[in-house]
Amino acid sequence: MHNSQFLIPFCGRPNAGKSSLISVLSGKKVSVGRAPGTTRSISIIPIYRNISFLDMPGFGKTKHSRRFTELTKTKLVRYLEVNSSKFLCSVLVIDITTFPLVCVNLERKGIIPLDIEFARFLLELTNSDEIPGNVIVAINKIDRLDSREQKRNLAIVSEKLPSNVHIFPISCKTKKGIREIRNRLKDVTTGKLGPRYQAFLTY
Repeated sequence: MHNSQFLIPFCGRPNAGKSSLISVLSGKKVSVGRAPGTTRSISIIPIYRNISFLDMPGFGKTKHSRRFTELTKTKLVRYLEVNSSKFLCSVLVIDITTFPLVCVNLERKGIIPLDIEFARFLLELTNSDEIPGNVIVAINKIDRLDSREQKRNLAIVSEKLPSNVHIFPISCKTKKGIREIRNRLKDVTTGKLGPRYQAFLTY
């Protein structure tokens, strides 16, 4: 089992902070774009031994055409389905500053927000006897809200997402909460691959 290649995909809407989170977790420089939809292809980033992070293209509305957006989503979903047996866990990155408003607007129209749909999809992919369901949700950009707004928005996130995901409020900018999410990733890895992986994400 330890000779296999293991992957941890980082998914989320455009500009949620996937590339930034990979950078602060791993200490590796990952190309970060300011414009939504900058990450157009799947980037495989070797992290430790046979473990790699996947920087996935953002799903949802971008500056590109609707056809491009739909093709990107289809490609993303197919890749995740085909490679799910290699996943140690998955990370869903959510922008806390926009999530509540997006949820309200879409739910009024009877539409399930993509963040919620994707959290459920990732749970389905990783919920097996070999790789138990383990979805980590990084609630990014908490530094942009005051304490009252943080509390209110986090309550909405917790209410809307499936109860069996692991939620971590973080800021890639200030690195608040990064230690906690790093420790969770280390615990998952050593729990599944053994103590030889204790140095994973240690730099």
